[in-house]
Amino acid sequence: MGIGAFLRIVLRYVRPYWLQASLLLLLLFVDTAFTTAWPLGFKFFIDSALEEKSQRLMVIILGALLAGVVLASIASLGRDYCYAFLSANVLHDVRLRIFTHMQRLSLSFYSRYGTGDLMSRFSSDLYALETAITWALASLILNTLSILIGAVLLFGLEWRLALLTVIGLLICVIAPRGLARRSTEVSIAAKEAQAKLADAVQENIQVQPVVKAFGLERQAISLFQRQSQELTRLTFRFGFLSYFTERIPNIAILISEILVIGAGLLLVFYGYRTLGTLVAFHAVFLNISASVGGLSAVMPVVFQSLGGLQRIEALLAEMPNIEDASDAKDLPKFSRAVAFHDVSFNYNGDRPTLDKVSLEISKGMYAALVGSSGSGKSTALNLILRFYDPSSGLVTFDGTDARQATLSSLRQQIGVVFQENVLFNISVKKNVRLGNPAATDAEVEAAIRAAEIHDFVANLPQGLATLAGERGGRFSGGQRQRLALARALVRDPTILLLDEATSALDPVTEEAINKTLLRVAKDRTVVTVTHRLSTITKADRIFVLDEGRLCEQGRHEDLLKANGVYAHLWRKQAGFALNETGDHAGVETDRLKEIPLLSELDHSILSELTQQFVTERYPAGRRVIVQGDPGDKFYLIVRGKVDVTIKDRDGERRMAVLQDGDYFGEVALLQDVPRTATVRTLVPSIFLTLERVQFSLLLERVPNLRELLIEKYLERK
Repeated sequence: MGIGAFLRIVLRYVRPYWLQASLLLLLLFVDTAFTTAWPLGFKFFIDSALEEKSQRLMVIILGALLAGVVLASIASLGRDYCYAFLSANVLHDVRLRIFTHMQRLSLSFYSRYGTGDLMSRFSSDLYALETAITWALASLILNTLSILIGAVLLFGLEWRLALLTVIGLLICVIAPRGLARRSTEVSIAAKEAQAKLADAVQENIQVQPVVKAFGLERQAISLFQRQSQELTRLTFRFGFLSYFTERIPNIAILISEILVIGAGLLLVFYGYRTLGTLVAFHAVFLNISASVGGLSAVMPVVFQSLGGLQRIEALLAEMPNIEDASDAKDLPKFSRAVAFHDVSFNYNGDRPTLDKVSLEISKGMYAALVGSSGSGKSTALNLILRFYDPSSGLVTFDGTDARQATLSSLRQQIGVVFQENVLFNISVKKNVRLGNPAATDAEVEAAIRAAEIHDFVANLPQGLATLAGERGGRFSGGQRQRLALARALVRDPTILLLDEATSALDPVTEEAINKTLLRVAKDRTVVTVTHRLSTITKADRIFVLDEGRLCEQGRHEDLLKANGVYAHLWRKQAGFALNETGDHAGVETDRLKEIPLLSELDHSILSELTQQFVTERYPAGRRVIVQGDPGDKFYLIVRGKVDVTIKDRDGERRMAVLQDGDYFGEVALLQDVPRTATVRTLVPSIFLTLERVQFSLLLERVPNLRELLIEKYLERK
């Protein structure tokens, strides 16, 4: 992309203000015409007024020049007003257009772009547009007009010298073209590097507790330094290419000027042209030279602006994956059932997250979607909300394909409470009212009462007018969840979706909120996604997903009797005891027997082993173990969720997500070997841990037991 693309993009943004733009162009022409024609005064002074020694002619010429100055000054003031008007309004239009367009884009878009990258579209990229309109575009037009008008005057004064000048100008235009294209490419790369650096800074700010806790300052600085050095390299290349592009025309114009002056002096010497004509020609030539220099100077800015403009254009070219069909109709009030008909879905073309799933959730049903991490339960919820569409199959509401319903009419009937509910930094009342902007004050208060947080809100210093703080940081996790529930209830939804709504809370808060959820679920269709099975024992129907397939469905008691996947998940999470505050956990002997490594131990050793476990708590985002560190401890997850990753030549890769009842680090009980993976908490988590020293003391009582366990472990691997 070059100057042509730059002009097309900028002029498209300016088009709605064509009247003001036309006036600006006229004023630019007047101003430029006077500035360029000014040197003709020298010709008239020298060849007419001085030659004829006419005082009257001198006064006329001076008067004409003075009138021209006044007219050009008025035109300049009008031009400045038009610049300011166009710049302010076009920037507002583009800002609004970007933000509005982003509201239309699907969730898949946000999973591909970092926050810092998107924020840079509103900062550095929009600044590039502002620079393009207020200076670069104006300079291009002004200097181009000056060159064109000057060229006409030059041919009128002396065509042979003018032809020589044009040849020099052509060299100025053609020579830098290759460098200009390369400058644009490097400018775009620099913008991308700048966005990545912004992403890194933002992430570092958000994870400062982890950085401080684990002493990661040096690693953070090292990563930032590498990214900053890459940005520095690209900035240097862009700067050099831009300045070199600017320098070539200046050199060419200086050489051209020497040749023109030499040829002009010969014409005067031999009497072919007057001295006044040569002086005027040279003055016009200097104006053209200045304009060429102006074009050269603006080129680096044009290239830099073009990088930002292309990024804005790329964002605006993004199309939403989910939008209303051309023949979409409003969905009638939900009355019968939500159904999946042979639904398959995948996020990135790999193995399906859901694979030919068929299920039905009747009106008024309390339904639960359960399964191990990655089984597709949250994906099913996303399809009900129509955050995504199935790759194949249908999701229907009362028999109507969700894709044939308008998004607004579908989502108006749904209230949703997520695992992490972000509140906006506005008042409590306004946060709740976001669920239904048309809700009255009485309806807002009724929703707050239904969420059982009315007494807490009433005791706040400013009551409902209390600001929630950034991302709701003024309130605890449980308080945020209750306010999020109130926000969902104020919609008076016929369908209430709960996506791991209590998994990140402490036991007491979780139990209290679950009771509230059961109460507000009456007379509503409730679909809950959870990995904690103890919270859904009273569900009307439980749908069990395994590797994207619906493998079981039924009530809690029936599924336990079936002794299938659900029963296995239940046994995995059973056998733990946790006090109300979550400070102390315990594990039963039979639960330890379920762990393959420990299944070889007799009951007496297992019973004694239960007393050796220690309770450990970690906040979200904390590294529990680090790949390469010495391994000396075994972990049982009582509550929580962790991410298991390994780092190799290709970077960091996720290996698994573990949750309640899972375990890791068992090889550390048998052998002193480095950790083979890094484990991070995704939510606040509670572990039972056992150190190798304690385990070894128990093994010493039974001869050859350690060797037997190692042999069994290696067989399973």
